[in-house]
Amino acid sequence: MDQQQIIAYIAQHLQQGHAESAIREHLARTGWPQELINQSFAAYYATYGAPSMHSPTASPLQYSAQPAITPGVVASRPVRKKSRRKWLVAIPALSVVVVIIAVIYMTNSPKTLDKLAQPAVEQNAQNTARQNDAAALMSAIAEYLNAHNGNVPQSAARNDDTSLKLCGIDCDATASKATLNHYQPSAVSFKAFTTSLKIPDAETVYVVPGAKCNQNGDGLAQDQSGRAAIVVLYGLTKSSSLEQKCLAL
Repeated sequence: MDQQQIIAYIAQHLQQGHAESAIREHLARTGWPQELINQSFAAYYATYGAPSMHSPTASPLQYSAQPAITPGVVASRPVRKKSRRKWLVAIPALSVVVVIIAVIYMTNSPKTLDKLAQPAVEQNAQNTARQNDAAALMSAIAEYLNAHNGNVPQSAARNDDTSLKLCGIDCDATASKATLNHYQPSAVSFKAFTTSLKIPDAETVYVVPGAKCNQNGDGLAQDQSGRAAIVVLYGLTKSSSLEQKCLAL
C-alpha cells in the first residue's frame, strides 16, 4: 500500500518535470527508508519505462518537515519516530524509580524510624515496670514471712490506689504493704497451686502459696521442701504475644 503511494508520488512529480534525484532527496529527507525508495523507483520504471520523456525544467521540490506521503503501515514509518517511542516508554519507568526512591527515603528517615521504634520502646518500659512491681510484691511477701514466723500470706486486700496489703486469713495491723507503680491493686489475687495455672493477660498477677517455679521460670512446680514456699506469676508482652514469668523467694 505505501509503495503504491510512493510510486504514484514518483509518477506525479516526474510528469511535472522534477528530476529523479530531487524526488529521491525529498523522500529521504522526509523520513522514508532508502530501500523502499529504490524499490518504488524500480517498480515505476518496470511499469512505465525510462524517464526520457520528462523535462528537468520544472522548479525544484519544496522540502517540508512532514513526509510527502502519509505512511500506511508500521514497517515503512519514518525511522526518526522511533526515538519518540523510546521516550514514551522511559518516562513511566523513570516515574516508578522516583517513587521507589521516595518510599525508601521516607521509610528510612530519622522521624519515620523513631515512629516505628516508639511502640517497642513503650513496650519495654511497661515490661520493666511489671518486673519492678513483681519484685516489690515479693519483697513485701518476704517482709510478711519475717514478721509472721515464716508463715506465708494467704490473701491480699487493696490498701489505696497504688498499694495493697498482704494478709493472713484476716487483714490486721500486721499486714505487709506493697507499693505498685504499674499494676492496679485489684489485679493481684491469691490462687491455689496447680501445675497448669496460667495468667490470662499481662495486667494480671497471681500469688501462689505452696509452689515453686519450674525450670524454665515460666510456670509452676510443686514445692516439697517442707519450707514456706510462695511464688508470683506475672506476664511480659513480646510483640503481640504474652510471656509468662515466675518469681520465687
